Amino acid sequence: MDRSMLCLYREKLARCFTRAQGALGDLCDALLTDLSARSLIDLAQAACFQRRWSSVYAALADGQVDRPALQRLFVESAPRPAAGHRLVLAIDASSIARPEARTAPDRTLVHVPNLPAGRAPVRPGWAFSAVVVVPTPVSSWTHILDNQRIPSTATAVSVAAQQLRDLLPLLPERPIGLLDGGYGTVSWVKATAQLPVDQLVRNIGYSNEDERDGTSRHHRRGAARAAYPGRCCVPAVQARRLVAAEIGGRRGAGARPWPGDRCLGRRDTGGLRAGRDRWAVSGLH
Repeated sequence: MDRSMLCLYREKLARCFTRAQGALGDLCDALLTDLSARSLIDLAQAACFQRRWSSVYAALADGQVDRPALQRLFVESAPRPAAGHRLVLAIDASSIARPEARTAPDRTLVHVPNLPAGRAPVRPGWAFSAVVVVPTPVSSWTHILDNQRIPSTATAVSVAAQQLRDLLPLLPERPIGLLDGGYGTVSWVKATAQLPVDQLVRNIGYSNEDERDGTSRHHRRGAARAAYPGRCCVPAVQARRLVAAEIGGRRGAGARPWPGDRCLGRRDTGGLRAGRDRWAVSGLH
């Protein structure tokens, strides 16, 4: 990206801030340039933040963002796939533990890995749902199209489905969506069956979200097939090859994992089990 494109992007980004535009713009610059900042005071002392320290709190308290305009800007700025290939999206949820933030609103119990043995792997915190573009060529970076907090009144499935409803009309063509096992539920299939997106979803089956929706174990497979008639199941190796063909990547033996591995899983060798290591595919032929 050259300087003129960056300046144009910054101008469009500033127009997405409908209130406290200058303070929010400086706060974005501070977040991007001061990687060592660990608190709001640290951001206020960043070289790019040209206002008094109290403006950080004022920007967060009073600032307003035009989310639809921001989504359009992110879609417009996302890289386009090569000729003859399709855009590949990855959808996943992540969490930020906030066990000591007792006054933070709407905390939920979120998964936290690597805790001591015998401790429940959950802590109070926030969960977020992200929709990103998987880049090509291979890179450790992704291009975010949307990121929203999952409130206690919703689930990762319901938030992600709404994100797709908002984003898909903005995309120039029908994309491919990559999703991990947390979305391999009847609830997700029903929520997205009519959306113009081809999906590669791990382990379509029964989950706690299906239980909350009242879905019976005995009807999970039939309901999934009825809601998603174009679906078929393939091993992980074949699923990886299907997506690689769509984005134009060729993966050889011993190659480094590509950015979709977090959603696809890395068990791409032999000995795959029929259930957990199979993927539901729709529209990829």
